[in-house]
Amino acid sequence: MKKIFLKIIRGMEYGSLTYLLALLVSVQTIEITTKDIVGVLLMSAAIGLLTLIFTIDRLSYLAAIIIHLLGTFALVVLTDRLTGVFHGILNLNFWLIFVTAYLVIWLIIKVDQQTQVDRINAALKKAQTK
Repeated sequence: MKKIFLKIIRGMEYGSLTYLLALLVSVQTIEITTKDIVGVLLMSAAIGLLTLIFTIDRLSYLAAIIIHLLGTFALVVLTDRLTGVFHGILNLNFWLIFVTAYLVIWLIIKVDQQTQVDRINAALKKAQTK
């Protein structure tokens, strides 16, 4: 249960930050409503839950990435259809931002994971030399 809660929170962290940064670089001025905020938070929580796909041992990493990307795409489209939060989902700029954001988040997660592995390995090496 704790793992699921942490995935939801992490998804909301990445999603809300990404949404705010996308608004920052957006060329259009839009009004953000409570419905927009709730939509982004719920969508981000669902995307966070979708990361549980990476814990399925039967799936290759590539398959998990593809499923996660397609699931994220579906959640973004569904959220926009329900709330209109993205104000221009048919716009090419939106999809460039989507793909860029997905790649940047993936890179950040990979760097974070590698940093954690390096710390663990360093601690194990230090413990072995004692």
